[in-house]
Amino acid sequence: MLKEISKSVKHCKFARAVRTELKERFGQTNMVQLFNLENAILLCSQGNDSVTTFYTKLKSLWDERDAMCGLKVCNCEDGVKLGEYVKNQPIMKFLMGLNDTYDAFRNNIVSTDPLPNVNKAYAMALRQEKQVQASSDTEAKQVSP
Repeated sequence: MLKEISKSVKHCKFARAVRTELKERFGQTNMVQLFNLENAILLCSQGNDSVTTFYTKLKSLWDERDAMCGLKVCNCEDGVKLGEYVKNQPIMKFLMGLNDTYDAFRNNIVSTDPLPNVNKAYAMALRQEKQVQASSDTEAKQVSP
């Protein structure tokens, strides 16, 4: 918690009071904030970062957005369909944000039915990244005198 925020709730005697105070203050969905978060998610890509750095940035943005929205999906037929759609959005964004060197990996995952969850896809991408690094390290050692 930021120092400024913790100073404003230090008068609260119980954790529940702190939670209530912060929820009232920060619990309102701010459309400007939500817009900026969605835009950051849209623009987030791997670039020169490792798969871990890219995934961590993206996961942080998703978590912040999900905490801000607090959506609950009902169990009706349309709610279940909507839930599946929403559940697949993170993996789609993760795959779209990977570098072109992951094209074959991306195609493999997208052709899988059902799609794995985003954590599994991340683990698979990380394994591929490490395999490529190990191969380049081996090739570099073979070329060196």
